[in-house]
Amino acid sequence: MAAGTARPLTPAEEKRMKAFESELFRMIKGKSRYSPDLRKKMLKCDKLTLAILDVEAMYWAWQIEGEKNATYPELEKNSESWVLSPVVRSKLWAKVRDILSAGRARELTPSEQAQHDEKIRKQRELFGNSGG
Repeated sequence: MAAGTARPLTPAEEKRMKAFESELFRMIKGKSRYSPDLRKKMLKCDKLTLAILDVEAMYWAWQIEGEKNATYPELEKNSESWVLSPVVRSKLWAKVRDILSAGRARELTPSEQAQHDEKIRKQRELFGNSGG
């Protein structure tokens, strides 16, 4: 392939590949791709985020609108690697969209910033890293 010499699959090879794919999908259907430990950590991160969802949404809205550190699509894409469930991630981005569309993005108050910092500290603690 790297040399550009890959050939198309023959009909028999294509049929065999599709059969293997079907078997693989059957075997993994309904199974989580996350380990039990990661699922526990994800649940804890979800709870931490949901506890300050409005603050978290304002933080990200301000990063987009005020600080201009990233665009909404960039952050939404990057968030796919965050330890959050898809449901909580969707709730967060819905709130961010609402804030942005209403033109309400602002810097966090000192109290909100303290809540956000504490959430980050607790998340880092979960994963055993206290630094950046």
